[in-house]
Amino acid sequence: MNSIVLMGEVANRPELRETQEGLARTNFILRYPSTKPDEPEFQVQVVAFGNSATEVGELVQGDQVTLEGRIQMNSFTRPDGTREKRAEVIIRRCHVLHKAGGVPLSPPANLPPSVPPPPRAMTTPTRTVPSRPPATTARPLGDLPPQNEDIPF
Repeated sequence: MNSIVLMGEVANRPELRETQEGLARTNFILRYPSTKPDEPEFQVQVVAFGNSATEVGELVQGDQVTLEGRIQMNSFTRPDGTREKRAEVIIRRCHVLHKAGGVPLSPPANLPPSVPPPPRAMTTPTRTVPSRPPATTARPLGDLPPQNEDIPF
């Protein structure tokens, strides 16, 4: 399974274009921190298609996002003749965590209103069941009848 989840910051303004078939395509660079303090931040190219591309196209530099998608490796030849491989993330979903400039996020319109949990007094009490020894017809090992010890293999 090829799946990745990344949390980071939009490093440049997303560029919304169309493919030759008319499908929306957006690409931008996502910057995310290294796990080691002495290493620089990582950057990865992010690509979205279709409706996701239109939604991601509204992001701005500095937005904090979580992306869900898959990794794809692309290889190309540089002008000096050397071959290079680069990873890019093809996203399925983008969750905006924080807008650049501190703009508060409003909840999505398609989510139902949140239902508060019931008060503690209304929770169902747990019932204690007394433990009983299991009913078995087992006999001690010493009382077993002799077995034929011919093993077929």
